[in-house]
Order: sequence, then structure tokens, then C-alpha cells
Amino acid sequence: ARALIPGLFVSTDMIAGFCGETEHEHADSVDLVRRARFDKAYLFHYSLREKTYASRHLVDDVPQETKLRRLSELIAQFHAGLALRLNEELHRKHVVLVEGVWSRDERCLHGLTDGGRFVVFPKQELPSASRGDYVLVQVDGRIGGSLTARPLKRLTGLSDPAIQRSAAAAVSR
Repeated sequence: ARALIPGLFVSTDMIAGFCGETEHEHADSVDLVRRARFDKAYLFHYSLREKTYASRHLVDDVPQETKLRRLSELIAQFHAGLALRLNEELHRKHVVLVEGVWSRDERCLHGLTDGGRFVVFPKQELPSASRGDYVLVQVDGRIGGSLTARPLKRLTGLSDPAIQRSAAAAVSR
């Protein structure tokens, strides 16, 4: 899909250890996570919820330690793929919607790219930028599952050519 739609941001929700899940099915799930290289993943181990179809009709037959092991394997594979995806972003430029001061370091601002990728950049390099502004950044690294960037310029409005190119790229994806 990414070959057909450059810049595609793909997320998933997965449950490890659902009723009746076999080791082979789990291996297929891990392989899917490896091949898809998801941008975001909500990964959980199965736990019985009252008043659901599963609670009324299925047997929770996967041991808790197996569920936790399988969840750990899914998370590890997701992080490996995410690292590859984030490394592909190095030196790319993005339009970022500034959300505010980064909670981990007040010297930095943070925001989101068009695809929802979290980006952190130093505010002293662009002191006029604030919440609600669009900023053109160039990615220079990563911290965990987030990108770090160098701000290039504050974009002045929806008529700014950088925002228009970003919007046009999103529409053509």
C-alpha cells in the first residue's frame, strides 16, 4: 500500500492470546507486524470482559504467562519496525501543527505531522512559534517513537506554499 500511497500512515489494534489462539496464529500476527511496519499500534493481551460475546461463548484457554509473552513479542516486533520507519524520515521536511511546549523539556515545542507523527523541536530556534502555528521542520533524529527536528520557518497561514504543497501531497496520497 505504501508503494501506491507515499506517506501512508498505518495503525493497528491487536490482542495477544485471544481465546483459542495457537502458536502458529500468534507467529502469523508477529509476521504481519514485521511486514507491515505499522506507524502506530495499540497492543494488548486478552482479558475477559463481562457481557461480551467471548465471555458468553468462548473459553479463555490461553494461560496468562503465554498472553504476556506473546504481547511482548508483538511489542518488540512493532518497535523494530517503527525504528525502521522513523529512520526513513531522517532529513525529510514536514509541516507540523504546533501543540505547545514539550512536557519533558520546556526548551522544546512539540506538534504533529500530517500523518500524526509526534515531532519535537527546539523553540529557541524559532521563538515566534506557538500553539496553533504551522512550522516547517526538517527531521534530524528520533527519540523513542518520536521524531526530533530542526525548525526551518514558521508558516504564516493556509496560503503559505509549504502548507499548500503538504495538503496537495496528502490529497494525492
